Amino acid sequence: MAQCLLLEDRARICLLYKLNLRVYVGLDVIHRTTIQDSLDLIDSFPNIDLIIVPAHLKEKKQSAKFLYEALNKKQLKIPMMVMGTEAELESKVTFVEPIEVKHLLMKAASILGVSASDMAKKIYSEHYELELFYFKVLKKAPCDIFIKVVQQDTSLAFFTLKEKGLPTSFEDNFLKTLISKGVTSLFIRSKDRLVFVKAFTDELLSQLHKEVLSFEERLKLNEAAWGFTRDEILSKGLTEEAVEVAKAGMESIYKLADESTHKGLLDALQSITKEPQGYRYQLLQLTNILAFFAMNHLEWLNHKEHKEKVNFLPFLATF
Repeated sequence: MAQCLLLEDRARICLLYKLNLRVYVGLDVIHRTTIQDSLDLIDSFPNIDLIIVPAHLKEKKQSAKFLYEALNKKQLKIPMMVMGTEAELESKVTFVEPIEVKHLLMKAASILGVSASDMAKKIYSEHYELELFYFKVLKKAPCDIFIKVVQQDTSLAFFTLKEKGLPTSFEDNFLKTLISKGVTSLFIRSKDRLVFVKAFTDELLSQLHKEVLSFEERLKLNEAAWGFTRDEILSKGLTEEAVEVAKAGMESIYKLADESTHKGLLDALQSITKEPQGYRYQLLQLTNILAFFAMNHLEWLNHKEHKEKVNFLPFLATF
């Protein structure tokens, strides 16, 4: 199994990338949160196959550039993927749009020479192990969840949570109880792993609005939330999942519009018109940013309740 170093200091984003890379590309992902810890790991494992790093970390601007130069000094030619942009690394590394999971997976697979047929040929045991921290993200099980039990004859058996009379929703108290009993992982059927990852990814994307994100990252997150809500409503109607993602999406779109005055109106508008979702998504973002920009300069309109009303209407009007 190829090994990947993921340098990321935000827990939710780390989980998003880590599980998708593991399931879809077959990577053993080793996570580090600081540049120094990453360099220490590389010193111990110089033959690591791939490094994924954001263009900027909270601890250090131009983190990707710093790490790239450190690898050059060590004369190590490890492929590097950068989430975001860094002008000084053009043509030297592979760039990936932040929060764009499909793009990340395609690029990682291409660099490592992993094809869909390769993954389809992989042989898995009947049950697929997942660490407990993945379940903290989920509100309910998207498929049967199993717990491993050591029987009296020391053989291993797998039972669904329902069979053992355990909850199938993952409240903190339930997970803490499992940890106190020495349980570190739960299991799903291997054939359900893509179902689990999709549910996990959709749920996590609905929570990412709480993270500290760059303008570009929040733009990508808003695009994903808008696209999911649109597809869910058009195919299934106004489901509970659609409502939850829509609420998170509108909150994130509000933050983006409010923060656009700090980025600069022209830069913000130029970033938005590059988005691939088409004119409807662009209309949503442009309407909000221009309205917020005007309201920030009109004292009698510069109130949160007015902005929330402006934020709500174009989100639904663009479906």
